[in-house]
Amino acid sequence: MEVTIGFISIFISIIIPGLLFRRFFYFGEFSKQFSTKETVYQSIFYSIIPGIVIQITGGVLYFILRNTNLQVSSIYIIYTDILNGNIILNANTTKFMNSNFVYFLIHIFNTYVLSILLGVITSKLIRYFKLDIKNKIFRFKNQWYYIFSGEILQMKKFKSTINFTGNLYGEKNSITSTTYADILIETSSGIRELYTGFVIDYDLNNQDISILERIYLKNTIRYKKTINNKKGKNKTKTKKVEIPGEIFILSGKDIININLTYLPKTKDLVPSWYDKKQKIYKKVLNIFSISIFLILPLVFIIKKDYIINFSDLLFSSNLKPENFNFLTRLLTYIIFTQFLSLFLPNKTETKLTYKLRFFLFKLLIFIILILIYYFIFYF
Repeated sequence: MEVTIGFISIFISIIIPGLLFRRFFYFGEFSKQFSTKETVYQSIFYSIIPGIVIQITGGVLYFILRNTNLQVSSIYIIYTDILNGNIILNANTTKFMNSNFVYFLIHIFNTYVLSILLGVITSKLIRYFKLDIKNKIFRFKNQWYYIFSGEILQMKKFKSTINFTGNLYGEKNSITSTTYADILIETSSGIRELYTGFVIDYDLNNQDISILERIYLKNTIRYKKTINNKKGKNKTKTKKVEIPGEIFILSGKDIININLTYLPKTKDLVPSWYDKKQKIYKKVLNIFSISIFLILPLVFIIKKDYIINFSDLLFSSNLKPENFNFLTRLLTYIIFTQFLSLFLPNKTETKLTYKLRFFLFKLLIFIILILIYYFIFYF
């Protein structure tokens, strides 16, 4: 692959945003779907479409939120000039490189942040609304997650079967609490053994995520057939052995088949008020984290008049436009996020909680930041 200025420009402005989007779209149990084992051409191909969409979205936001003398036609001419790989650039491109290159770098940074946000938010929305369960188009490739978590029972084909058998046997479809597995394996010597236990976790093959690499069991029991020869007759006996230890690991390559039993949540497993409160606190922290990431690119592309008005609202004084710079934007962002953090729970070693000493400490930091801001820009 020939590396030219045009390719570098496309790589920075389109391919990297696409890669960032894909990397953060596949999170948690689905992270291996974004594979570093892909060829360069595959990575580029899969990243082009999301990269173009993100770049257009970032450009639209830039034009909406900022006063700029740049026009779409000028941007097109500049990009065409760079992509053609001309050694001598035309006047418009040269002028842009000399006077607006810093703003271009800020725009690229904002685009990268936007890529990460869109990747995280899109995947979270798919999971939150269960679009991957309802429609195959949105489904992730990690089939083992759906199987071991019991979410496979909520898919259309399985749900119709469960509803039928549930009505037939008087059972009710419930949310899965724990999965119990019966796993038949065959050792290298050809001996077959049955293991049972609660499924704790699993690993997937790096090359092919449809292949189960390892499975982790708890409270594991091994069943092994033994043959006793008494009086010329072979008698088969199943020997049950409880395996000591916390976690038992089985290699996926030895597994012949797996039988799963989904244990539904019972009244005893319904979360208490304490657990519900912790979940609420966790959601508040998640919303805050997403919000500060959403605000970050806006701070650097929003019209300076808005930030000056915000500053005037805080200090009842006039911030001179000539004193407005990158540092002003950054400090405004830090002060705003620190203000929001006053209303957030604090994380200790075991729980999320509100405590007066944490609040006072955050309030002190907020006041110090306000004083720093005031002395820098108003004296």
